Amino acid sequence: MESNVGGTDSLVRLMAGAVLMALASIEVLGHWAWLGAALGATGLFRFCPFYAAVGLSTAGRLRDTRQGWEP
Repeated sequence: MESNVGGTDSLVRLMAGAVLMALASIEVLGHWAWLGAALGATGLFRFCPFYAAVGLSTAGRLRDTRQGWEP
């Protein structure tokens, strides 16, 4: 499972998931807001099945700079 969620995207997903779950727990939003847990999980594991299905990625390519090698 290759990471396809970048750093900023991951942070936004974690924060949005936490807010949705908090609002669901105090019953401001309905039960559907518990889907924020899935949003948080995609941020935590840095993998989004939807991104994988459509071929998207917000994770940048890592460069190996050891001994001057760059792709």
